[in-house]
Amino acid sequence: MPPHDLKVRPHPLQVAIKMINTQKVTEEFRSKFLPREIECWKRLNHPHLVRILGHYEAMQHVFLTMEFASGGDMLQHVQRKGPVKERQAMIWMSQVISAVYYMHTRGIVHRDLKLENIVIFPEEGIIKISDFGFARSVIRGDALSETYCGSKSYSAPEILKGEPYDPYKSDVCNYEQIKTFNNRSVGVIAFVIVTDCMPYCEKRPNPQIVEAQRLRAYEYPSKLHLSPECRFSIDTMMTFSWRDRPNISHCSCLPWFQSLMSNNAHGMKLPLARLK
Repeated sequence: MPPHDLKVRPHPLQVAIKMINTQKVTEEFRSKFLPREIECWKRLNHPHLVRILGHYEAMQHVFLTMEFASGGDMLQHVQRKGPVKERQAMIWMSQVISAVYYMHTRGIVHRDLKLENIVIFPEEGIIKISDFGFARSVIRGDALSETYCGSKSYSAPEILKGEPYDPYKSDVCNYEQIKTFNNRSVGVIAFVIVTDCMPYCEKRPNPQIVEAQRLRAYEYPSKLHLSPECRFSIDTMMTFSWRDRPNISHCSCLPWFQSLMSNNAHGMKLPLARLK
């Protein structure tokens, strides 16, 4: 999404514009996912979520105007610079957890957390989650989702197996069956930014990926000298069973994030919860 100048006196504001050709998308996307994306985005206001500044329709297109991230996305950053230093990765992941927790407490799950949807604002030294195309509201706390979204590399085993899943727990690896959907995705994101590699190859058939997840068939490169706290916390967020996977508030209490919680100098409001 190239930046455009929105003329606002006395200074121009650089923004990003997402342009959607409504003639080239499915009826389901046009009538279901696009309105849901706009509605979810308008309901959210958090320092680590990209803000939507406006939207309008013209010439068979929908235009979404949003904050522009001059640092690009996290995938580009890792591809360009390699593994992120552990301390910086911990700070960024704390910001991700803070944003996901905020969404979950408002009944919204992202369902497509991945490096491409995390963008960098170098002027402020922060990251923000973007792209709410698959986001949805969950009204009932015990409701399971049967819509399978997101990227295979970041998906929880229950999604790859085609089972109804808890969207909240899936956000944390992509995870609790409703309280941990996004959580597994968060664990995969953390793994990738500190190692510069994916834990699993998404080109394999789903059953093979699920078996690799069950066996925890990934390794941390020894040359990176990652701390035990870092490895343990990522492993925990990528727990195979959604029943045992931590929800997003518990993730903030994992050992890797304890120093930030006790001495938070980065303006992050981390969710506090006691692990049981």
